[in-house]
Amino acid sequence: MIIDIGLNLAHGQFRKDLKAVLDRAVKAHVTTLVATGTDLKASRATIALIRRLQTERVGARLVCTVGVHPHNASSTSPDLVASLRSTIEANRDVAVAVGECGLDFNRDFSPRDVQIDVFRSQVELACELSLPLFCHERDAHDDFVRVLLPFLETGRLRPDRVVVHCFTGSEAALKTYVGFGFYIGLTGFIAMAGRGAHLRPLLRSIPSKQLLVETDAPFMHPSQKRVRCEPSDIHAVLETIAEAVGVTPEVVAATTTANAERFFQLAPAAPVAAPDAASVAIDGSLFEGGGQILRLAAPLAVLCNVPLTVHSIRHNRPKPGLARQHLAGLELLRAISNASFEGLALLSTSVSLRPRASPVQATSFTKDLQGAGSVSLVLQGVLPLLLLSRASTPTTLTLIGGTHVPFSPPMDFWSSGLDRPLATMGISYEVALKACGFMPLGRGHVIVSIAPVSTIQPLQLTTKSRAITRVQSHVVVYAAGASTAIVAACNHQLNDALTAALGSIPALESRGTVQAFKAKGGPKIALHVTIETTHGNVFTGSCIAATSVASAIDDVIAELRRGWDSDACVDEHIADNLLVYMALATGASALRVPSTTSSQHIEAALHVIQAMTGVPFTITPDGNSRIVACPGRQPSIDPRPIRTRT
Repeated sequence: MIIDIGLNLAHGQFRKDLKAVLDRAVKAHVTTLVATGTDLKASRATIALIRRLQTERVGARLVCTVGVHPHNASSTSPDLVASLRSTIEANRDVAVAVGECGLDFNRDFSPRDVQIDVFRSQVELACELSLPLFCHERDAHDDFVRVLLPFLETGRLRPDRVVVHCFTGSEAALKTYVGFGFYIGLTGFIAMAGRGAHLRPLLRSIPSKQLLVETDAPFMHPSQKRVRCEPSDIHAVLETIAEAVGVTPEVVAATTTANAERFFQLAPAAPVAAPDAASVAIDGSLFEGGGQILRLAAPLAVLCNVPLTVHSIRHNRPKPGLARQHLAGLELLRAISNASFEGLALLSTSVSLRPRASPVQATSFTKDLQGAGSVSLVLQGVLPLLLLSRASTPTTLTLIGGTHVPFSPPMDFWSSGLDRPLATMGISYEVALKACGFMPLGRGHVIVSIAPVSTIQPLQLTTKSRAITRVQSHVVVYAAGASTAIVAACNHQLNDALTAALGSIPALESRGTVQAFKAKGGPKIALHVTIETTHGNVFTGSCIAATSVASAIDDVIAELRRGWDSDACVDEHIADNLLVYMALATGASALRVPSTTSSQHIEAALHVIQAMTGVPFTITPDGNSRIVACPGRQPSIDPRPIRTRT
């Protein structure tokens, strides 16, 4: 699925055959189109056109921006901002950004001072409405930055809410915009043999997470010829980027689609395959291309009785294919469900799973990851299956491996964080941390007791609260001859730091663990903090291998603040873990999540869950957060009986 973030849908060149153009777009997998507004009249006309096309059930999802192009700045009226605001507010379901606005000092169709004033007023409006800013800049770099800088410096405008559309500028300008954190929109200009030649060597300098693609149709045809450009021509843009950065066009399409969904706060595109299809195929290189796709898709394949193939596993990672940790997780899932697998081998880039039907009778399982693979992530990949096992007694799961390893939540996340909202859904489990395990040896020992449930209750967690009711911490110090004094110092300084960052807090409920371990460079500190508020809001922060008490606390406070400073009810890590249980629940769920996250895990989770279950999700922007909602779907679960493995 591909998102064209900028085209002129209501342009006269499309008047006679627009439906045919949209049909060709859908056939080319361009399923979401963002139409640009160039003045108030054109914006309203575009909205009306989208409304009409919606009634005709065209295959593409259509949304738009609302704003005034710099060419049209001199024709605006004094009530411009009020008119734009009312137009957007009346059409929030399709109006997803303010723009196209900015500065064009190349053609100067409007006086420059007027352009600046009209641009500034639209930046103000975007900040007021918490909408992204769809920007035009041509030969006006310095003044463009000068307008935006006060909004950025005061925090009113986040850089990740700005896209510089149809970028054709200089290397210096690109470096500035990328440095700010703006998104960069690329059109067929980059594929033009002559005009785009200076940009192609620069494409590698654009971080993939800041990249968006568009056609600017009917303009900017990749051939540089005076022919009409269409959304289906976006493949030339994808291919040019792919060749420049050394990946496949499919990877560029997946990355830019996820970026566009995040930027415009759109619900993910339609799933890869219908849930009632004979099988589902998922591209394992999508989004960040990590093990999350496998951990979500595999248990859902068993629960929904859908054959599954995941291909291109970790395609863009330094060592593609299944790592030992991923292999161990799938081996455990096979033991639990007795599903049949193909491709279950170290470094395999394609795995197929076929469920087998039979009721589950859970007892106990043990899995040794043979190293420091994350036991936390292995648990993530089997917990849904064990919860809905229809067993008569709890399942005991023993995991041996890494409990405190990079790029993975510590086990405290499960026992003091995610467990809180899951409890409101009727989900209960107990985590016993017998020994901690660190890089590179692992040797951590965790026992999880999982109570089976017949149904999962819906989750309604949308009321923001910052009235703190409980604060918990767990300090782990590991080194040869590690001292309890470090634990005491950490808890003392943590209490002061939390008070300084968040205000008055209840008495800190602290735990400390000292474990002998040969750690290079002296003692290492792992720290996890959970904050609970009224209305069930939960935020967590953790660090794994800090070299000092101060750095451990700084890292944790910074992570806590990312969720706390948003309007969300949970942090991003809790959010992406809750989504699968929302889909499996017996009724409608809604969750307020951060609008900005440090990864694409929420987007990846929504994509995979929809593909496997068919449960549709909606995303509604609301201030500095998003409300993710779904109707829920209790799957038919009928895996084979579990045999005791010890």
